[in-house]
Amino acid sequence: MITRLAAFAMSRKSVQGFAFRTVSQIGIHYPKSALSVALAALPQKAPQAGDRFPWLKLKRRADGPVEDLFQALDDTHFQLLVFGQPAQASSLSSDLLQIHTIPADPGNDAELARANIPQPSFYLLRPDGYVGLCGARLEPGAVKRYFSEQLHLL
Repeated sequence: MITRLAAFAMSRKSVQGFAFRTVSQIGIHYPKSALSVALAALPQKAPQAGDRFPWLKLKRRADGPVEDLFQALDDTHFQLLVFGQPAQASSLSSDLLQIHTIPADPGNDAELARANIPQPSFYLLRPDGYVGLCGARLEPGAVKRYFSEQLHLL
């Protein structure tokens, strides 16, 4: 009886979606965590601090190939993804942080629009793929404060 009920439930698109979000953990959000900080309000549909960052296929270099972003990123570091603005990387140099300024490109622009990622914006991803810090304009001082005050790493 339970097997039939489970099979019937899993034949429903809404149940399949819920099960996928639960098992893959993309349905889990931490917006009220001390590790989730937003500098400025991003559009409501955009990924927010405490959300798992969406899966994307992007060019990380203007002359580079389209790549699966999560496969390309090192999950032992924090990742700073910068869209539609320069990264000012020299002031953010750290062994804990890898910085990626995503180039303007029609394919990238379409992929960012699909994922509701505005330009300009930036996202600091924790090693687990969740957004720790985000905002419209990158402020290097805010990234340093995040590492110092939220993570106690600097």
